[in-house]
Amino acid sequence: MHILIADDEELTRKGIISSIDWDTLGITKIDCADDGFHALECVKNAAPDILLTDVRMPRMDGIELSKRLREQNPDCPIIFMSGYSDKEYLKAAINLKAVSYVEKPFVTAEITEALSEAVALVQKQRLQTESNQFFLQEASSKLALALTQPGACANLDTAVKQLLDSLAPGQYFTTLIIRTEQLFFRLPDDELRTFFAQISLLLSSYHMAELHTMKHASYVILHLYGSKKPENHTFVYICQQICDMLRSRGMEQFHIILGDTVKGSEHVYRSYNSAVLLLQSSFFAPYGSIYTPYEEGSAVSSTWLHQFPDRFSQTLAAKDQSVVLAICEELLQTLRGNRNLLPNQARDLYYKLFMMLSKQQYEAKISTPTDSPVQSPLEQINGCGSLDELHLLLCSAVTQYFEMLNTAVPDSSTLFLIKDYISNNYSDSSLSIKDISEHVHLSSSYLCTVFKTETGQTLNQYLTNFRIEKAKQMLSDPRNKVNEIAAQVGYCDCNYFGKTFKKVVGLSPSEYREKEFL
Repeated sequence: MHILIADDEELTRKGIISSIDWDTLGITKIDCADDGFHALECVKNAAPDILLTDVRMPRMDGIELSKRLREQNPDCPIIFMSGYSDKEYLKAAINLKAVSYVEKPFVTAEITEALSEAVALVQKQRLQTESNQFFLQEASSKLALALTQPGACANLDTAVKQLLDSLAPGQYFTTLIIRTEQLFFRLPDDELRTFFAQISLLLSSYHMAELHTMKHASYVILHLYGSKKPENHTFVYICQQICDMLRSRGMEQFHIILGDTVKGSEHVYRSYNSAVLLLQSSFFAPYGSIYTPYEEGSAVSSTWLHQFPDRFSQTLAAKDQSVVLAICEELLQTLRGNRNLLPNQARDLYYKLFMMLSKQQYEAKISTPTDSPVQSPLEQINGCGSLDELHLLLCSAVTQYFEMLNTAVPDSSTLFLIKDYISNNYSDSSLSIKDISEHVHLSSSYLCTVFKTETGQTLNQYLTNFRIEKAKQMLSDPRNKVNEIAAQVGYCDCNYFGKTFKKVVGLSPSEYREKEFL
């Protein structure tokens, strides 16, 4: 808390500073001035929370100083000091709603009591301000969300309706959506407030304001509005500035999407819907891109799209890694920036390519490595938030395929079928040697003999090690609980899973997670 002491007597100023226990009061900054004129200069540099001023001072007295301060900060608590029993000054103090009036020579206890009262008043005002800001933001967020639906503003609660009514009629609205993979909710509250305050300051220079809300943790919706329709280049500049604000907070994985401009709050949902349509297309753009309705995107030929999987398959069959990676790059560049495909259409296409890779691996009798991702290709693809992530996933799979093709010794037909079956069924707690033997059409005893001869380990050892490797991968994600991991790798009994894990790894699952990932 900050106090300004104004008194023309240096001895008085020093006496006040040395006699008061400022730490107990919570006052951490003290400024001093020898008259009202210099005190106002201090106010320009840093407005005080409390003013403690002498009544009579040269050039500008305490009454005039207080009047001038109140013009800037009507709620600043004021304590007057005076060595004169002057009723006129007392009246002025009452009119200015001073917290207290302390007579000189002052008693430390009296001035401490007056300061305590002023501090309590400042704290009360701050709480009230925070409360008002909270309720205003709540109303603003509810209104911003309501404006995204046609007719939703007909059933607003009182506070939100008052906020809507306070908007001047005939305003121009433009919806802006920030989509980010880095959750906004993880930002501290102070940082969020600063972020939106910066946006409001930016908009004010263009005579605009905003209403905002957050949706599904990864989306910020801002309705920008003003009495005049801004130029297109103005919106582009605003989007660029918001990009810089996000990057300054360590955010890189985001897109900014701008909707059409509409007139009237009752039509905001149209601007929002146009932004949502563009939001689908942002999947195909690099992170940090700005999407506006003023630019035309590219379109992908349906013929090219239909023929591409066959081209990919033929290229794979030629077994030239550089050519396969080149065709993956062609796919990326063709889909980049297009506005006629939906993200799920791209995911479906990439899934077909993954299945072709899997088919080639199967035909080459190359078993899936035990350290391969726990998630299925479909789960991995659905987890991608952008075309770039899909591209990296496919290129990684292609690279791994060719590494296995060039270095791995193909398994015998029987061994390959055994490993493939385990890879697809290890999560089944009832999986048994009998099940595997029936799958490969061999007796259980012969199956075990063949497996031990070709691998040097028993079938049960292989199955256990395979399950433990999958468990180790899942432990890298702190969201996965140990008992859930046990069930997903084929163990009904969590205690038995823990003992088995420790026997193989040398550490319990919790110890392994702490050592490797925490």
